[in-house]
Amino acid sequence: MVPTIEYVPEADTLAVVTLKETQSASLRTTNAILIALRQQNIYLMYCHLALINIWDLTFNVFFSLLFVANGSWTMGDRWCSFNAASQQFVQLYTLLFLMLMAAERAFGAILVQEQIVQQIKPLSVLKIAMITLLLFVVSVMISSVIFFPFVPVKAFRNRYICGVDIDSPLGYVIARVVLYFGCLAMTLVCIVAILRKKTVASIPLQSHEYAEFIKKNRAVQHHKSRAKLVILLVCVFILLEGPYVTLCFIYETYNSHEFLEEALDVAQDTDTLITWLKFIFPLLCPIIMLCWCNDVWVRVKEVLCCRSYDPPTIGHYMPQYRGAAAVPSVMTLVATDQGVQLKMPQHAAPHLSGGMATSVSNRTNREPQNNTDEESEDLFDPPEESSAITQGRQRSPVRSQATSKSLPQTSRKKKQLHAKNRRNSKPASRKAQTHGKNTSETPKTVRKSTKSNTNQRKPPPTWK
Repeated sequence: MVPTIEYVPEADTLAVVTLKETQSASLRTTNAILIALRQQNIYLMYCHLALINIWDLTFNVFFSLLFVANGSWTMGDRWCSFNAASQQFVQLYTLLFLMLMAAERAFGAILVQEQIVQQIKPLSVLKIAMITLLLFVVSVMISSVIFFPFVPVKAFRNRYICGVDIDSPLGYVIARVVLYFGCLAMTLVCIVAILRKKTVASIPLQSHEYAEFIKKNRAVQHHKSRAKLVILLVCVFILLEGPYVTLCFIYETYNSHEFLEEALDVAQDTDTLITWLKFIFPLLCPIIMLCWCNDVWVRVKEVLCCRSYDPPTIGHYMPQYRGAAAVPSVMTLVATDQGVQLKMPQHAAPHLSGGMATSVSNRTNREPQNNTDEESEDLFDPPEESSAITQGRQRSPVRSQATSKSLPQTSRKKKQLHAKNRRNSKPASRKAQTHGKNTSETPKTVRKSTKSNTNQRKPPPTWK
């Protein structure tokens, strides 16, 4: 059996149907966030960085608050070693992951045109997942050394957390310092590559290329915006986590097994201030990412604040009316070969289309009436010579008959007015044909007839 392939429009894809079929506002918002996050690799990396911050808040900040509440470390040596290892894991893994994010943005800035035109991604989702797994393994291996017995660990009273104690091996400290400086150097190189890359765009000459031009510029601006966010996160990490990492390296180096003769003692206020400054980063990092990414932040506010920016939809969504709420019911003017035509909306109400048809038909029916009025006005211009006067007298009954036919016969008053005008016009024409009055009298008669005719041209009053 040969399988059938059906091509569906973009509006019928799984993402759009999922958004429309869900009745719950929170579930629809969650689906919108997930769909928006899967479109870009950088969004997935932001989410992964947020998960690292959640781990830091759970096993580092929360344990520190318990230390402050109890006045001492009450969870034993095993949990103290786990707390110290968790701190080193979060610091190293965050720095490695920021380096990966900066590298992804740097490759994208260099190959941004190829990404748009040829749909090429230098780092796909699979590649990013493999590199992330490798960085995770390296971070776990480096931080798990603390569980060995040759690395002493204790709970610091001024820091309210656990850390490496005196008489630690110097090689372990040097290996960590080299790894940290190497990651930081690679990150700075990627940042310089992002900042030095400048794109020059010129408006195309052909009008049909405007859509592609706008699409490219939007993609470039979106890529630059997310690259600036990565640079901001790196700067925040250096400012908040940097002092604590430096303090740990200095303390472990001076109090190592090789330099144990001169122990280093840190002041209480300095130790506490630097430690609490470190705890700000896992709180500030997700806030920065959400505030910078407006497309995700709007959806998050809909869930947290119960606020929707979409137009309200009355009733439940039904498949036969798919997309009706999103498409505005407005009339548009379309330029065609026959001229400008009025196009009714697809989902317009029946009474709107009927009203438009009635107005158009009324307009077409009024055109012949206006033409007859113009012709009647030409027939009854004031004459200048006697021959024209007699002709005007002869035409006056014709004019009265034409006007009587054109005017609507709706009431008895109107019929009486037409009959009176007809009686006044007939005797004047008969006298002009048989007796032939003087020219001094004829203008008065003509003026009188024309005056009555002008009264006929006026629309009749409305009787209530």
